[in-house]
Amino acid sequence: MAKEVFEAVRTAEEQAELIIQEAQRQAREIVKIAQVDIKENERAVALEHRAMVQSILEEKRASVAARIQNQQADVECRQAVTMGKARERLETTAQRIFERILHDGDR
Repeated sequence: MAKEVFEAVRTAEEQAELIIQEAQRQAREIVKIAQVDIKENERAVALEHRAMVQSILEEKRASVAARIQNQQADVECRQAVTMGKARERLETTAQRIFERILHDGDR
């Protein structure tokens, strides 16, 4: 009878060991699956962020281009005024340079 009890205990221990090994195997599989899911999720989030940043950059680029376009007429007007002032002074400046060369020589 002691042998039967001993054998029953040993059989139960072997079954418990098999159950533990199976549980460990299943746990490893669950961890692997979780790691794969995490990597896929991280990739998806990274792609989403890249797309969002690209979208923001495109919006900023468009707004800057629109601002440049809107200010172009004003800039051209200011340039025309500056060029007009320079043209007005051109004759006087050329005359002064001519007179200096005439009076002082080619120094």
